[in-house]
Amino acid sequence: MNATDPASKPMKVSGGWLQAYNAQAMATQGQVIIAAEVTTAVVDFRELEPMLAVAGANLAGVQVDEPIGVVLADAGYYSTKNATLATSAELLIATSKAHKLPGRPSDARDRLADADRKEAELVVRRDEVISEVVVGNMTKRQAARALGLCISRTYELYDSFLAKGARGLGPETS
Repeated sequence: MNATDPASKPMKVSGGWLQAYNAQAMATQGQVIIAAEVTTAVVDFRELEPMLAVAGANLAGVQVDEPIGVVLADAGYYSTKNATLATSAELLIATSKAHKLPGRPSDARDRLADADRKEAELVVRRDEVISEVVVGNMTKRQAARALGLCISRTYELYDSFLAKGARGLGPETS
């Protein structure tokens, strides 16, 4: 038990244990966050249904009547209950971590055409890093280091990302 934050829980992380919370986020394809919650649940699979409810309520709160169409979730959300969850959204939940599947690509970037691979990987990496800044998992200085950019260019990317909203950065801002 942590005396300064008794609500947090010990959670397994790479390299050991950490007294922490488990943050969940749902975002649109354009990386607009539509739901975010912080829990003390040690595993993610119990959080899918509540996150769908929060996302639906948040969308309704801003008068978005269109239902959630597709939900992509990593293997941490897989359970029989989640796989058979009654929802209008199409649930695509990984059943295993990609690195554990023999002969499978390690991620979607491995399936890109060779000619576009390098540029696409840079765009994907940049958007991933900037979105980590948006959700608070990384500071702008850490993002600059991760991308090999000066801090002022990172601020420009961050501002551009926020200004473009659901469209993200895209390749035109390389």
